[in-house]
Amino acid sequence: MDIPVNLAQNIVKTIEANIGYHINFMDKNGVIIASSDPDRIGDIHEVSVIVLRTKREFITTAEMTYKHSREGIDLPVEVDQEIIGTIGITGKVAAVKLFGPIIKSMSELLIKNYLSDNERHYLVERERLLVEHLLFSSNIQLTPDEEKRLVQLTQKPTAVVVWKSPIDVAHKFEMVDLFPYLKRMLQFEPHVISVSTDEIILIISTTVSEQRLKEIWKSSYLSDFVMGIGLPIEAHGDLIASYKMAEFIVSDLKDSSRFSYRHLKDEYLLATANPIAKKQYHTALFQNISPEDYQMIVELLDSYERCNGSIKQMAKELFVHKNTVQYRLNRITELTGYNPRNLSNFYYLKLGLKTSDY
Repeated sequence: MDIPVNLAQNIVKTIEANIGYHINFMDKNGVIIASSDPDRIGDIHEVSVIVLRTKREFITTAEMTYKHSREGIDLPVEVDQEIIGTIGITGKVAAVKLFGPIIKSMSELLIKNYLSDNERHYLVERERLLVEHLLFSSNIQLTPDEEKRLVQLTQKPTAVVVWKSPIDVAHKFEMVDLFPYLKRMLQFEPHVISVSTDEIILIISTTVSEQRLKEIWKSSYLSDFVMGIGLPIEAHGDLIASYKMAEFIVSDLKDSSRFSYRHLKDEYLLATANPIAKKQYHTALFQNISPEDYQMIVELLDSYERCNGSIKQMAKELFVHKNTVQYRLNRITELTGYNPRNLSNFYYLKLGLKTSDY
């Protein structure tokens, strides 16, 4: 690997501030890429070339004559058993020799921390691209591991969960810190997650309960966020519908009580006229009803509306006894949980029938 110049310069500044001696950092070719003395940057450090070849430290004494190397000690810098450059400390050998192992260890530690941080940012960005791929069909080159993850995720019904905050939370923590927390909480569940400064999007299997999502939501990380759970989707090509519903739920950032698609009745349907919403609304009302009972509901509610709720008029229109009308009204309540004699319940039932063309 090649060390970025800005990282090498940061290493030089950090070590120099701690030990008070001039420091040079050389790349894999022995070129000085960072130095306490800016005039030396770009020079070939002859001793560094020797260290790279021998893979051992080298002490330069005052008697040695090298054009771009001065008295001091130079050591190989290794990461994952690969020598990626060398670092040198300039000064009287007797004074600086003891600092050799220290500057080597500090350099390697700073590089490992840099790589770890870069890897974390890479994983966050890669996961965001997977979410966009599923929601918006964006083209990305998937790795075999990513393909396997997406197959595991989409072979069962999935839902989109959205978290948004009504306030600026950037001052509390880096949003990227949320990523490892959420990955730990969901490590045993098929999912992908996008974490950005204004929105968290989770695509997850519906085998994960709403109660589990609420527990994750209770974390101090998410205490300032509103959560929205979209409806379950069987065909992953329709996931955008679940996402839009979750977005609709969190659109009111002051209301955290209505956090799931289960809490929506007509407002999302009327606001969007979305065919997926129509299906969801209709299914919620009539999913366990036989065709015969469904036809009875259609006929009875139509008659109830025409007759303005008059049982006597309905019996006459339907050619049945009044007790039969009463029985069928009660039957509708048993089947759907909605009482057609209640004006608001009647409205929901009629709206459900209007969605029957989904």
